[in-house]
Amino acid sequence: MKYLAYNTSIGVEILLSDGKKTIEFCDDEITAASEALLPKTDEMLAELGMKLNDLDAIVVFVGPGSFTGIRIGVNTARAFAYALGIPLMGIDNLSVYSLALEGSGNVVTYGWGRNFYVARFKAPGVMEGEAYSLTLDELDTLSGETVCDEKTAKYTDFRLVKDRALFEKEAIKRKIEGGIKDEFDKVLPFYVMPSQAERELNEKNKSK
Repeated sequence: MKYLAYNTSIGVEILLSDGKKTIEFCDDEITAASEALLPKTDEMLAELGMKLNDLDAIVVFVGPGSFTGIRIGVNTARAFAYALGIPLMGIDNLSVYSLALEGSGNVVTYGWGRNFYVARFKAPGVMEGEAYSLTLDELDTLSGETVCDEKTAKYTDFRLVKDRALFEKEAIKRKIEGGIKDEFDKVLPFYVMPSQAERELNEKNKSK
């Protein structure tokens, strides 16, 4: 299966597979995803001797994470899928981290300030209810096994998921093995929390 996958919720990550070989680019320090995404995609396609028209599917990680990064990744993936008529599929990052759970449990990833994204999973990849946010002081209310990203591990003793890319590949594999289904209309940014602009507007309205 030939696919192109984007994750711009934390820096820029691109995975490209020609069905036999998968190559990847990952730089968590890139903040201007719009400047790196297309040039790196072109480089990787050239490395595998591929064109966008060769793809069987496009996968995008919809968040949560950087609001601007997510928007760029999702919009780019949607544009390619629409223009080329290629199936588009979305995966959320919390479900990716849940693949490190041994059974049921929680996933916590860093949001901003003292706020974190949280989701409960019945089993790896099976979210229970909806994702939500907690402050740092509220994280100790979580019970059961809990896994987290690198930034969250600096504040807690939750189990760190050390190889995010490994679980992203597993999530893509599961998605594709479940059957290529075009989810274009359902692939939207998964923010969980309001954006900074929305928060500032709410604060301004409260002060009136």
